[in-house]
Amino acid sequence: MGGKAYFHEGPLPPIPDAVHQLRIEKREGGEGVRVWVDDLPGLLSLVEMDVVEVNPWGATVDDVERPDMLVFDLDPGEGVEWPIVLETALHLRDVLGGVDLDSWPKTTGGKGLHVVLSTIPEMTWATARDYARTIAEHFAATNANRYTSKSSRGARSGRVFID
Repeated sequence: MGGKAYFHEGPLPPIPDAVHQLRIEKREGGEGVRVWVDDLPGLLSLVEMDVVEVNPWGATVDDVERPDMLVFDLDPGEGVEWPIVLETALHLRDVLGGVDLDSWPKTTGGKGLHVVLSTIPEMTWATARDYARTIAEHFAATNANRYTSKSSRGARSGRVFID
Protein backbone atom coordinates (compact mmCIF):
# COMPACT_ATOMS: atom_id res chain seq x y z
CA MET A 1 0.00 0.00 0.00
CA GLY A 2 1.43 3.32 -0.97
CA GLY A 3 0.43 6.67 0.39
CA LYS A 4 0.33 9.87 -1.58
CA ALA A 5 2.74 12.69 -0.94
CA TYR A 6 1.12 16.04 -0.27
CA PHE A 7 2.81 19.39 -0.46
CA HIS A 8 0.85 22.46 0.54
CA GLU A 9 0.39 24.82 -2.35
CA GLY A 10 -1.33 28.17 -2.40
CA PRO A 11 -1.94 30.48 0.53
CA LEU A 12 -1.07 29.19 3.96
CA PRO A 13 -3.74 28.90 6.64
CA PRO A 14 -3.62 31.46 9.44
CA ILE A 15 -0.20 31.22 11.10
CA PRO A 16 -0.14 31.25 14.92
CA ASP A 17 2.32 33.60 16.63
CA ALA A 18 4.49 30.66 17.77
CA VAL A 19 5.22 29.75 14.12
CA HIS A 20 7.74 32.03 12.41
CA GLN A 21 7.62 32.87 8.71
CA LEU A 22 10.36 33.55 6.22
CA ARG A 23 9.43 34.90 2.81
CA ILE A 24 11.77 33.80 0.04
CA GLU A 25 12.10 34.45 -3.65
CA LYS A 26 11.67 31.16 -5.51
CA ARG A 27 14.19 30.10 -8.16
CA GLU A 28 11.36 29.57 -10.63
CA GLY A 29 9.90 32.98 -9.83
CA GLY A 30 7.41 34.27 -7.33
CA GLU A 31 7.49 34.31 -3.59
CA GLY A 32 7.39 31.40 -1.18
CA VAL A 33 6.96 31.10 2.54
CA ARG A 34 8.95 28.83 4.80
CA VAL A 35 7.95 28.33 8.40
CA TRP A 36 9.94 27.31 11.44
CA VAL A 37 9.46 26.87 15.13
CA ASP A 38 11.88 27.05 18.01
CA ASP A 39 9.93 25.66 20.93
CA LEU A 40 7.15 23.29 22.01
CA PRO A 41 4.35 25.86 21.61
CA GLY A 42 5.51 26.31 18.00
CA LEU A 43 5.48 22.57 17.39
CA LEU A 44 1.99 22.28 18.88
CA SER A 45 0.88 25.15 16.66
CA LEU A 46 2.03 23.15 13.61
CA VAL A 47 -0.14 20.27 14.83
CA GLU A 48 -3.09 22.67 15.10
CA MET A 49 -2.37 23.70 11.47
CA ASP A 50 -2.76 20.00 10.48
CA VAL A 51 0.94 19.61 9.63
CA VAL A 52 1.64 15.88 9.36
CA GLU A 53 5.39 15.78 8.71
CA VAL A 54 8.14 18.26 9.56
CA ASN A 55 11.28 18.26 7.42
CA PRO A 56 14.37 20.20 8.44
CA TRP A 57 15.82 22.77 6.10
CA GLY A 58 19.24 22.28 4.59
CA ALA A 59 20.27 25.72 5.88
CA THR A 60 19.83 27.95 8.90
CA VAL A 61 17.30 30.78 9.04
CA ASP A 62 20.22 33.20 9.42
CA ASP A 63 21.73 32.17 6.06
CA VAL A 64 19.17 30.43 3.81
CA GLU A 65 21.39 30.97 0.75
CA ARG A 66 24.10 28.63 2.08
CA PRO A 67 23.31 24.98 2.76
CA ASP A 68 24.77 23.54 5.94
CA MET A 69 24.02 19.90 5.14
CA LEU A 70 23.59 17.50 2.26
CA VAL A 71 20.97 14.78 2.45
CA PHE A 72 21.15 11.61 0.39
CA ASP A 73 17.69 10.07 0.28
CA LEU A 74 17.85 6.28 -0.06
CA ASP A 75 14.48 5.28 -1.50
CA PRO A 76 13.88 1.56 -2.05
CA GLY A 77 12.25 0.60 -5.32
CA GLU A 78 9.64 -2.11 -5.65
CA GLY A 79 10.91 -5.43 -4.30
CA VAL A 80 13.73 -3.96 -2.19
CA GLU A 81 13.60 -5.11 1.42
CA TRP A 82 14.66 -3.09 4.49
CA PRO A 83 17.99 -4.94 5.06
CA ILE A 84 19.15 -3.81 1.59
CA VAL A 85 18.29 -0.17 2.43
CA LEU A 86 20.22 -0.45 5.69
CA GLU A 87 23.18 -2.08 3.93
CA THR A 88 23.12 0.71 1.32
CA ALA A 89 23.23 3.39 4.04
CA LEU A 90 26.19 1.70 5.71
CA HIS A 91 28.00 1.31 2.39
CA LEU A 92 27.42 4.97 1.48
CA ARG A 93 28.66 6.00 4.93
CA ASP A 94 31.83 3.96 4.37
CA VAL A 95 32.39 5.46 0.91
CA LEU A 96 31.96 9.00 2.27
CA GLY A 97 34.22 8.19 5.24
CA GLY A 98 36.85 6.95 2.80
CA VAL A 99 37.24 10.54 1.57
CA ASP A 100 37.07 12.03 5.09
CA LEU A 101 33.39 13.01 4.97
CA ASP A 102 31.60 12.21 8.23
CA SER A 103 27.96 11.29 7.78
CA TRP A 104 25.10 10.04 9.91
CA PRO A 105 21.79 8.26 9.27
CA LYS A 106 18.36 9.80 9.69
CA THR A 107 15.04 8.06 9.40
CA THR A 108 12.72 9.51 6.79
CA GLY A 109 9.34 8.73 8.23
CA GLY A 110 8.77 6.62 5.12
CA LYS A 111 10.33 3.43 3.87
CA GLY A 112 13.86 4.67 3.23
CA LEU A 113 16.75 6.27 5.05
CA HIS A 114 18.67 9.51 4.78
CA VAL A 115 22.44 9.75 4.97
CA VAL A 116 23.36 13.28 6.04
CA LEU A 117 26.65 15.16 6.01
CA SER A 118 27.74 18.69 6.80
CA THR A 119 28.84 21.07 4.06
CA ILE A 120 31.61 23.63 3.99
CA PRO A 121 30.65 27.28 4.55
CA GLU A 122 31.67 28.30 1.00
CA MET A 123 29.19 25.91 -0.63
CA THR A 124 26.20 27.38 -2.45
CA TRP A 125 22.96 25.56 -3.28
CA ALA A 126 24.14 25.09 -6.87
CA THR A 127 27.49 23.61 -5.86
CA ALA A 128 25.82 21.47 -3.18
CA ARG A 129 23.35 20.09 -5.75
CA ASP A 130 26.16 19.34 -8.24
CA TYR A 131 28.36 17.80 -5.54
CA ALA A 132 25.56 15.58 -4.24
CA ARG A 133 24.57 14.53 -7.76
CA THR A 134 28.18 13.58 -8.55
CA ILE A 135 28.45 11.50 -5.38
CA ALA A 136 25.08 9.80 -6.01
CA GLU A 137 25.96 8.96 -9.62
CA HIS A 138 29.40 7.64 -8.66
CA PHE A 139 27.94 5.57 -5.84
CA ALA A 140 25.16 4.16 -8.05
CA ALA A 141 27.74 3.17 -10.66
CA THR A 142 29.57 1.00 -8.09
CA ASN A 143 26.75 -1.55 -8.31
CA ALA A 144 24.21 -0.76 -11.04
CA ASN A 145 22.25 -3.93 -10.25
CA ARG A 146 21.54 -2.71 -6.72
CA TYR A 147 21.60 1.13 -6.92
CA THR A 148 20.38 3.84 -9.25
CA SER A 149 20.61 7.62 -9.36
CA LYS A 150 17.90 7.81 -12.05
CA SER A 151 14.48 8.90 -10.83
CA SER A 152 12.29 7.05 -13.35
CA ARG A 153 10.09 4.34 -11.83
CA GLY A 154 11.50 1.76 -14.25
CA ALA A 155 15.07 2.46 -13.14
CA ARG A 156 14.09 2.08 -9.47
CA SER A 157 12.49 -1.37 -9.62
CA GLY A 158 14.60 -3.79 -7.59
CA ARG A 159 17.13 -1.06 -6.73
CA VAL A 160 17.72 1.60 -4.14
CA PHE A 161 17.29 5.08 -5.64
CA ILE A 162 19.97 7.46 -4.34
CA ASP A 163 18.50 10.95 -4.53
